[in-house]
Amino acid sequence: MKKSAVLIVVIGVTIVLSILALAAIYIMTNEPRIAEHKIRRIRAIFAARAGLVYALERLRREGTDQNTINNINQNDPVIENLRVDVTVRLRGTAGCPDTTPSDFCVTATVNY
Repeated sequence: MKKSAVLIVVIGVTIVLSILALAAIYIMTNEPRIAEHKIRRIRAIFAARAGLVYALERLRREGTDQNTINNINQNDPVIENLRVDVTVRLRGTAGCPDTTPSDFCVTATVNY
């Protein structure tokens, strides 16, 4: 009788330790994926900011005529191996309301 009780306790402890080990393995393998996603997201944020600076600098240097705006919208820069979709819209057009304090709305998006 005592041997069977000890066997049940040992099996129970083994199961609990196995569950704890599996949980630890899951956490250890999940952390690098989370960190990699955060790094990619931060790189995308800074690439999008660089895309905004790129568009604003081109508008400053080349002027704000329609040809320049079309050229900026068609030629998306690649920053840190990320393609930045830069869009310049005139005030009052779709996506750029009349209440905008500037003459333009400049957006930059990055798929990462």
